[in-house]
Amino acid sequence: EREGDPAGAYDYYITGALILTKSNYDAASLAVLKRAIAIKPDIERAHQMIGMLYERGDAPVTAIYHYRKSDPEAKNQDLLLHLAFLAHTTRNTALKKDMLAKAYALDNENPRVWFTDAVISASDGDHKRALPLYDKSIALDGDLAEVYYYKAISEEKVSGRLSTVGSLKKA
Repeated sequence: EREGDPAGAYDYYITGALILTKSNYDAASLAVLKRAIAIKPDIERAHQMIGMLYERGDAPVTAIYHYRKSDPEAKNQDLLLHLAFLAHTTRNTALKKDMLAKAYALDNENPRVWFTDAVISASDGDHKRALPLYDKSIALDGDLAEVYYYKAISEEKVSGRLSTVGSLKKA
């Protein structure tokens, strides 16, 4: 607690940052959030918002840092998947693998885990590896249209022809 920053003042900073962010005042929101974490460095919500702002500002490495600070116990599976994808885009293979492993460990029955892994594999050009991952995602939840769409793209890349009508019809 600092002079002029009574206990709990960081809550007001978070609220102010939310308002500024919704009004597209990202620089001001970032300044307010930085003030909040200066008061209380372990505010997970502030780090998550800072991560989003840095990601939006095309600074994925800094975004990754703050996203990770927002979930120090690595219990937010959606965030782990998002981090895996960001790590992939920054070519941080070790972090990508670590985040995917943690996401699988939390709940390997979540079709989004398999789908994210498949999309990352396909993005790396490994469509053969992606196909069974898409299939597992579909087996867990056959109502995710985007999985069929991306699977169709990988099927075409593997076969060299448009043999994807079956997947696209299901989408």
